[in-house]
Amino acid sequence: MLEPSVLARITDDLVAHGYSIHPDLASPARCAALRERALERERQGELRLAAIGRAEERHIDPEVRSDRIAWLGREAPIEAEHLGALDELAGHLCRELYLGLRDHEAHFALFGPGAFYRRHLDRFRRRGARVISTVLYLNEAWPADAGGELRIFEPGRPEHVAAEVSPRAGTLVVFLSDRVWHEVLPTARTRLSVAGWLREATLL
Repeated sequence: MLEPSVLARITDDLVAHGYSIHPDLASPARCAALRERALERERQGELRLAAIGRAEERHIDPEVRSDRIAWLGREAPIEAEHLGALDELAGHLCRELYLGLRDHEAHFALFGPGAFYRRHLDRFRRRGARVISTVLYLNEAWPADAGGELRIFEPGRPEHVAAEVSPRAGTLVVFLSDRVWHEVLPTARTRLSVAGWLREATLL
């Protein structure tokens, strides 16, 4: 999925714009395998309503976000494969941008009809290890009127919309966790993705 030309474009886009959008990057087979794994975990009752904040401030607020999530591990081959792609991206960005990335994490995100996520940054205010955010969409044949777009705001100008990304299967979005404000618009149908973060080491 991450050919040298794609890695180079991600690097250039992050420097120039703070975000990088790649429609139809992941193959239909990869998306289908990830989608089926997410739905399997949903059937097993493993997806839980997502929280906001961290540590003692962590809480559920359905007025801010209403998706359900399950964290990826390395037991299932398709999950391990996706985490391996994040390893590859982290290694490349460390070499090219000297970011000091040390870790990563990812979860499936399921937005049911009517679900959304208000405008936010991915890095916590007090202390956070997230440096680079990634989203891979898994939704086949997504209609234009189904909503659920990722709305990206310009870094440094969060009142200005820079892009709106339809959550169609295969589209990868990469952006700076601490600078790019973004939101998920309400969706009219079930919307699946894999959200991931490349992290730096933090002091306790």
